[in-house]
Parts: sequence; C-alpha cells; structure tokens
Amino acid sequence: MTKRSSAVLWGLLVVVIPLAANPLSRWHFEPDKAALLVAFAGLLLGGGLGLPARKTALPLLAYTLILILATLASIDPALSLWGAPGWRAGLLTWLACAGVFLAAGRLRDAMGRRRVVNALLAGSAPVCIYGLVQRAGLDPMPWAAGVGPRIFSTFGHPNFFAAYLAMVAPLALVRAWDARTASKTPGASFWMWAALLALQSVCMVMTLSRSGWLGMAASLGMVTLGLLWRAGRRRLAIGLVIGAAGTALGLVALSLLPPLPGYEPPLLQTLTSMFRLDGPTVRVRTTGWEAAARMVADRPLLGFGPGTFGAVLEWYYPPGLAPFGGARMLGGRPHNLLLEAAVESGVPGAAAYGWLLLSLVPRSSRKGRGEPAARPHYTNARLGLFAAMAGGLAVSALEFQTVSVMMLFWLLAGMVCAEAARQVTLPKAVRAGVGLAGVVCALVIIVPDILGGPAQLALPCDRAKAAYGLSVTPGSYGLDLSDCAARAGNWEEGEAVLRELTAAHPDRAAYWRALGDYRVRRAWSEPGAREAQLAGAVEAYTAALRLSPTDPDLWLDRGMLYLDLKQPPAARADFEQAAALLPDYWRAVQAMGEYHLAVGRPEAARAAFARADELRTAWEWYLWQR
Repeated sequence: MTKRSSAVLWGLLVVVIPLAANPLSRWHFEPDKAALLVAFAGLLLGGGLGLPARKTALPLLAYTLILILATLASIDPALSLWGAPGWRAGLLTWLACAGVFLAAGRLRDAMGRRRVVNALLAGSAPVCIYGLVQRAGLDPMPWAAGVGPRIFSTFGHPNFFAAYLAMVAPLALVRAWDARTASKTPGASFWMWAALLALQSVCMVMTLSRSGWLGMAASLGMVTLGLLWRAGRRRLAIGLVIGAAGTALGLVALSLLPPLPGYEPPLLQTLTSMFRLDGPTVRVRTTGWEAAARMVADRPLLGFGPGTFGAVLEWYYPPGLAPFGGARMLGGRPHNLLLEAAVESGVPGAAAYGWLLLSLVPRSSRKGRGEPAARPHYTNARLGLFAAMAGGLAVSALEFQTVSVMMLFWLLAGMVCAEAARQVTLPKAVRAGVGLAGVVCALVIIVPDILGGPAQLALPCDRAKAAYGLSVTPGSYGLDLSDCAARAGNWEEGEAVLRELTAAHPDRAAYWRALGDYRVRRAWSEPGAREAQLAGAVEAYTAALRLSPTDPDLWLDRGMLYLDLKQPPAARADFEQAAALLPDYWRAVQAMGEYHLAVGRPEAARAAFARADELRTAWEWYLWQR
C-alpha cells in the first residue's frame, strides 16, 4: 500500500464512520458504522502495523486472548463474535479497534498524525451542521420524528453524539491555540479552528447530555490547563481550577433543590440536575449497575461473553426497571466501560482492560540519578490526543462506548504510541487476506440489515425471510418475520419462526415472551381458537418466567391471561407476586382491581383503581420533572 492510498484510507476512516447513517438499514446507525470499521481495519492493516512498546503490547495481547476465550465459553458464541444486532459490539468489533490501533502505530511522523487529526476535525463539521439542521426541524430523514429538544446528528442518540464531541473538541482547541500563538495577530487559520470549536460547543449544549458535558469539561479542562501551564500562565491556570471547582459546587447545590417541572426550558432543567442522584436516568443506570455486579459475582472467571449483557439481563432482571419501560431502557448494555468488560470477559478481562488503559498513561521521566522526577514533555498536539482520550473515558464511565468513540479512542491511542512502535510489514498474501476478510465480514453484517430494512416500515415477507436466513444473529429478524407473517394472516408460519427461536435459544426469556405475545395477538384474530391460543400464551409466559422470575410485567401479563381464562385464583397469585417484587407499581395495583372486579367485589376494585391512578400520576410527575 502506498503512502498516498494509506493517507486516503485514514481520512475516509475518520470522516465516513462518524457520518455514516443508513436510512435503508434495519437500525440505521451502529451496525453500519461497525461494518465500516471492520472493513477499514482490514484494509489499513494491509499497509502493515506498528507494534507498541512492551508495556502496552502485553496488556493488549492479554485482553485480546481473554476476550477470545470468553467468546469460546460464551452462552452464545455467535452473538459474542458478531455482537448484538443493534450494536455489533462483539469480539469482531474489538479486533477491528485493535487493528486500527496497530495500524496507527505506523503514523510515526508528526505531519502524518497532523493530517489524520485535520481530517477528523474536518469530518466533525458536517456532523455538527447536520445536528443544527435537526434542531431547526429541517431533518428530512426517517428518524426525524424522534428529534425533540435534544439533537443526535448521525449517532442515533444525543449521548452518543455528545461523547464524540467531547473527544473532538480538545483537538480543535489545540489547533486554534497553535494558530493563535504562531503569529502576533489572529489569522484565517485561527478563526477557522475557533469557529469549528464554537460549532462543536453549541452542538454539545444542544445534546442536553450531562455525561457529555462532564466529558467535554474534562477534555477541554485538561487541554486548557496544560496549554496555560506550558505557556507559563500558571496563575491563570490555578484561577480556572478554582473557578471550575466553584461552578461544580454551585451545580451540586442546584441539584439538591427540588426538580423543575417539565415545562421549564430543557437547558435549565439539565443544568439544575447535573448532579441529581435521584433522577430517572440515574436510577436506570444504577439499577443496571447493580444487575451487572450480580452477573460478575456469579460468573467471575470469563464472564458471559461479549455482547451478551442484554440477553443475561433477563436472568438478573431488576424489578425497578419495570416502571421505566423495562429492560429496553438500558439498551442491552450496562453504561459503564469496566463493568461491561467484567460482565463480558470476567474479572480477568476487566483487569486486563484496565491494565491496557493504564499502560497508555505517560510515565514521568528522570534526568539522572538522584534528580527529582521531571514532568513528561508534551507537544501541544500530544496533549490534545491525551485530552481527547480522557474525554472519551470520562463519558464511558456513565455511558457505553459506541463504534465511533471506540474507533477514535484506539486511533488516538495508536498515534500516541506510534513513536516507540516497532514497524512490521506483513507478507503480501496476509495483507490481502486480512483486507478481504474485513470486507467480507462487513458485508455479512450489512446485507441482512439492508434486506431487513428500517424497523418502522412494513416490509414484504420475502425480504424479511431473506434477512432472517442470512443473518449470523437471526433473532431480531425472526421477530420481524413473525410480525410480517401475522400481518399477512400466515399465523402458522409466524409461530413456526418463533418456535425455531425458542428451540435454538431455550434460555432466552425474550423469545418465549414474544411467543406468548404472538399467541395473544392470534387469539384475538381467530375467535374460534381463542381459548387454545390463550392457554398456549400462558405456557410461553410460564417458560419466560422460569428464566426471568423477577420481572413484574411478566407476572402481570400472565395474570391477565388467567383472568381471561376464568381462573381468578391463579391470576391473583400472579398479581400478588408482581406486587411483592414492586409494591408501589401502579400496574400491579390496577391488576388487583381487575381481579376484584372479576370476582364481584366492586368496592375493592374501585379502591384499587383509585390507588393505581394516584401511583401512576405520582410516577408521571416524577418522570416529568428533571
């Protein structure tokens, strides 16, 4: 591979992946970015690689080997290899990130690294402009209906966009600083970089992402203090630290006040809840962390396998998630980088990953024996790289890493380690094989996604069937196919697909639940077979409850079926079980009202319904406040 073609590939990598959003695919965002990452990683490795110093190479090798072992021992090896369909954050994606890291080890000259960073910053401009287009209500894409006061650009969620901005903003600040200090008067270069930084900052505010704000505060704060300190303006640096501490204390004080109602400006709501620990989003995260901790305690050696948190969550379901909308509120991932590593690859995997991250931290150097430790020497560009990485890690303490953030982090880490890396050129056959493998794996990911089409569209059943047959992780496509068959009136075909899924994955409560929901749906469409279908739905829900016995909604769903089947005692037992799991859950109280009504106790039913309305109103008020 020539230097020119390599430079083009690096430029495409940092521009195309953040911009990638495919309106024709099943999930639009992450799987498409993951496919591109895998393809680019294979092609970039065709140019060779740079092996990092031993202090980084050892933990990199250790973590990769542990992750491979965790995949082999996974509860679902295919899922762990390819990752959950909506995210594709499995072993393959990690190998692609490691490939980018090793390929970046060849960027030894400062000019080459500068070109990559410039391309990255140039690519951030259209991403930010698209975010402003969303905020203006002019987004023509099919996901525009999901855009409210928070923008997400080409990332699918405001928090993901904010994590990206927290990493690119310090690089823009360094460029603006260098342009300003290079001449006595601000030139066009300074104003260009300053305008880009302002654009990124405006978009960050519009994400209303508290984790993103904290990440950008960390990354920009690190760069600003480093630049001022190196320029000899240490009093100003200390003053900024004091000012930041005072601002943080003020935000903490505001967070102790009663939350604002939902009609207040969203920006004000976010500012006054920066450190509120009893808010809905914090409760969802801490609930997920508690479940993740129990997972790690039960399987500490190699974990459950990459990409399996969403599947395993059913077995450790926290009842407190039910009022928020269930497990989907966590998105199938635990919102913390090291916890996710521990769940997926056990305590050894989390330890190896932490070791790898620590190995990237620069060490102090000594000028000679007996002399005090000297501060490591940074160029401004190197400081920007470290600050960008720190911003990404800061967000990853409260969110999970997306493909774009993973790619950026390991690209920047590779550039940091490049100067000490040992250059290796792979044999031509190996280079061609790696590149071809990357492209093939990318097609394996993206072709079923395009055949499956956007989730909100009613696709022809032949396309849904093709996606189901071609996908290496067919679960979600099977659910789509069963829905398509039901809409076409092919009830037997749809149920056969769900039976295939439950037979292939008898330990997945989600598939048993989907089968139960399908049978309930069929019962209302085929009145002649209503009782038989409802009884079959009870069997499916019972199988789901054996796997996920702490899900209040599952108990309530089965209990309502028992009421339909004229079995009040069984219904009451299920409703009481749900109430024991979550006493103040309004849906459980309302279900008891339905039971009282069914057994001829109208007064008790009215009291239960009134109490359910009180609880539901209080809950909605709690969610409405921020």
